[in-house]
Amino acid sequence: MKDEIQFTFTYQALKLLGKSLYSNLFSALSELIANGFDAGAKNVYVYLDASNRNNATIEILDDGLGMGEGDLTDKYAKIGSDNRSQADQKMMGRKGIGKLAAFFLSDLYYIATKKSDGPLLIYEADFQHITASEASKNPTLQHVSDISDFRNKQLFSTFASGSSIVMKGVNLKGYSYETLEAFGATLAEMFNFEKDILPSSNCSCSQNSRKINWCLIKDCENKDGFHSVARKIGFGNMLKIFSINSPELLKQLKSRNCKKINTDFQYDGVSLQQEIDEYKPGTADLKSAIRDLDICGWVGIHSTMKRELATKNDPNFERTKFFRPFRIRLYVRGKKVIDDLKQYISSAQFTFSYLEGDIFCDSLDANDEPDIISTNRESIDMNDDRAVKLVSVISNIARNLSEFWSNKAESAKKSHLKKQQLAMQKVVSDIENNLSENKNKPVTDNDIKAISREVYSSFKTNEQYLDMKTEYRLFLSHASKQKEFSDFIYYYLIKVKRFPKDWIFYTSKDGGQPQLIDNLSNLVLSCIYDKKCLCAFSLTDEFFKSQYALFEGGAVWAVRNNDKICLAYDGDFREKVPGYMQSMKNISVRYSYSKLDRVTYSYLVSLLNFVIDYLNNNFESEGDKKPLLSDDLPDEVALKEQSKNIEKFFDLDVVKYWDAYITNKSNCGSSEEKSSEN
Repeated sequence: MKDEIQFTFTYQALKLLGKSLYSNLFSALSELIANGFDAGAKNVYVYLDASNRNNATIEILDDGLGMGEGDLTDKYAKIGSDNRSQADQKMMGRKGIGKLAAFFLSDLYYIATKKSDGPLLIYEADFQHITASEASKNPTLQHVSDISDFRNKQLFSTFASGSSIVMKGVNLKGYSYETLEAFGATLAEMFNFEKDILPSSNCSCSQNSRKINWCLIKDCENKDGFHSVARKIGFGNMLKIFSINSPELLKQLKSRNCKKINTDFQYDGVSLQQEIDEYKPGTADLKSAIRDLDICGWVGIHSTMKRELATKNDPNFERTKFFRPFRIRLYVRGKKVIDDLKQYISSAQFTFSYLEGDIFCDSLDANDEPDIISTNRESIDMNDDRAVKLVSVISNIARNLSEFWSNKAESAKKSHLKKQQLAMQKVVSDIENNLSENKNKPVTDNDIKAISREVYSSFKTNEQYLDMKTEYRLFLSHASKQKEFSDFIYYYLIKVKRFPKDWIFYTSKDGGQPQLIDNLSNLVLSCIYDKKCLCAFSLTDEFFKSQYALFEGGAVWAVRNNDKICLAYDGDFREKVPGYMQSMKNISVRYSYSKLDRVTYSYLVSLLNFVIDYLNNNFESEGDKKPLLSDDLPDEVALKEQSKNIEKFFDLDVVKYWDAYITNKSNCGSSEEKSSEN
């Protein structure tokens, strides 16, 4: 009987481990890059030839210490060796399994390595044609004299020492060229070795000590060569930044030329000054956590997420479908281990999503403490006391910054509302004066144009203080003596389509305000000056006699002449429509007080559908939106064949309300309103 039985490591085990450790191309490559830096490299070169994504080539070169035969045997080929205790205490690797990343990516790869005082050694790992019987054997590296088609052989020959991993037949079928191009930005933030140096667009992600150089080949014509990847952080878009336990970093942040910045809550064209402070923990527990764990770095809160506004604040701000800046990244021993610490912070404040930062905490992977870093170095055990303390610190910082943002927004809003009240009073006063000057006088087209110009001037002067609402509303303009068409629209929409009453406004509706100067001024301001308000005009002979109705038309033209309006005109009054109103984009219907015919019905359905579709914008859920009317009417031939009249195909509710409010000129709106509410 044997006293001991040794475990063996088979080809199959290596492949399975590689696949289980790494979820994607980028995590595997980052591990191979980390191996280069752990070997003392100042430069790591990542070359990816994706001209054939089904059969790509990846080469990773570093100018580190390299390996001799003993190193290859005792360290590289030994899975699970802990090299940290015998080497640099700052190295990232601890478990000795990083080399498995190559097995994840390729079934055929080469390692070329040389020490400054030793020969060039080249070994091949070929798993392409492993049989079932061979899969259970111990894997081996085979010595070879050269690497076929080693693309960066000349570059590697210039290194005094270092290593190269050349992987053949890599399958990148699931990665688009856009994704691969964005990998440069991803690489730039995977490593961060300089805690006390501010990242900027003018230096590499690893600053002055270590650099990652990247080359992507998309086709045979693209041979741009290597370029150093660089981090871009939009510090100039941040409303406030905290430096954490980093005096040198604080000094660099304050030395930046911080201009006033635009914000999401910017009113009246007023920008705010960025604030930069040292984070001062408010409790003894937080102070001891920062001290004991040696937490350092920075966290800031962005003033806006809007790309156009943010890039005005800082051209370095970058937000794409492949890159999201709003994350608090955690680095341990120079490598990112958590992409966003915010996922561990419980908060309902929407401003948490505006936070960004870099946090460094090497004590999470201290040699004399339990290993809580995952095998692929992409997560940590959040139940460990060290992780719990770290999250408590970041939570407090996040709350402070979020409250700062909210307080600034509230203060700006209060200031704006005060200015808005004054502006509204000024515009109302201007409207009152204009109407009073023309009271009891015949109003001509030129008079309205003059009034409109004065209103336009007043509006533009005070526009920055007038809020533009986001709700979608319908404003019906008509003469109070001829309100039939407005009644038809209003009651059809609220009774049949069940739109809320307060979404539709006109002064003479039942229960509405009398048409006096004071309420007219305020109502016109609240609706016409709203960019989300659709205006519909009922153009009748009385409309052109009413100074109020004409004023409404002139005011709309004055402040919203690029928007679409609805026009419903009785008989031949189209020729009387003022030129300034005709110049606006419109959807129109001509009607008479007779029963509906094919032409009038078709135009009416188009107008109603336009209004229904507009008001449906208020609903977030598709299921809540009101259905449109069918505009599919049979032609005359089909009618004759069916022996039917066109009226049989009209919507019954449209006909019913048309007959009640238009054909019969009924004034039953008031009684109908009351009966419907009982």
